[in-house]
Amino acid sequence: EAWSAASAYGALVHDLGKIAVDVQVELADGTNWHPWHGPLDQPYRFKYVKGRDYRLHGAASSLIYANVISAEALDWLSGFPELWAQLVFAFAGQYEHADILGEIVSQADQASVAQELGGNPGRAMSAPKQSIQRQLAEGLRMLISEKFKLNQPDGPSDGWLTQDGLWLVSKPAVDQLRAHLLSQGIEHIPTSNAPMFNLLQDQAIIQPNGEGKAIWKASIDNGRGWKNTFTVLKIAPALIWPNATERPEAYTGTLTVEAAG
Repeated sequence: EAWSAASAYGALVHDLGKIAVDVQVELADGTNWHPWHGPLDQPYRFKYVKGRDYRLHGAASSLIYANVISAEALDWLSGFPELWAQLVFAFAGQYEHADILGEIVSQADQASVAQELGGNPGRAMSAPKQSIQRQLAEGLRMLISEKFKLNQPDGPSDGWLTQDGLWLVSKPAVDQLRAHLLSQGIEHIPTSNAPMFNLLQDQAIIQPNGEGKAIWKASIDNGRGWKNTFTVLKIAPALIWPNATERPEAYTGTLTVEAAG
C-alpha cells in the first residue's frame, strides 16, 4: 500500500514544478501569485516565461509538494526508510537516484505523454509554440525536409522510411537537431546525447524500443550487396508528414530490427 501511494504521489508531483518556473501568474489586484502562496482566490491571468528551462521542472516540484500532500501522508511514508529515500529523490526531480520508484514515475510520465498524443503524433504541433515538444517536432520537420537524405538506394542515409516508422541514425540526427535549436536561440538544450535522447523520449517525439529505451539497433540491406548496422531513433511518420500523401516512398531495401538498444 505504501509503494502504491508513493508511486501515485511521485507521479502527481512530477509536473508540478512547471507551475513554479514556466508560467507567470498575475492576480486581478496586480500582484504576482506563486504556487507556494496557496489556492488562487481571485481572477488571474498568466503567460509563459521566455527562455524556460525544462530541467528545472523536477527540482522545482520540491517547492510545492507539501502544499498538495498532507503532513499525515508524509508522516506515514517517512516510516518506510527505503521507500522514503526514493520518494525524496523523486520529489527533487532526481529520478536517476530514485531507483525503482523513479523508474515507475518516469515510465508513467512517458506513457501519459504518449497517450495525450492520442495515437496522432501530429498533435505535438498543436502544443504551445514555445513548448519544448513543439520546438523539437518543428526542428525535426525542418531537418528532414531540407537537410536529411532518406532512403538512399546505394549506401548510407540519414534515415529510412518503412511501413513501421521513420528511422533516423541516432547520433547525427541528434547532433544536427541540437545545432538547429541552438541556432534558433532556444536555450537549455542538453549538450550531450544521452540527456537529449531522454528529452526526445520524454516528449514522445521518438518511440521507445521493447526495453523502454530510446535507441534501436537496425540492420539495413539495400538488396544489391550493401548492408550495415546502425543505432537509430524511431519516429512516427505522422509527426513529420501529417498528410500521408506527402510522404516519400517506403525504402525499397530491408530494415531489420536486430535488438533493443
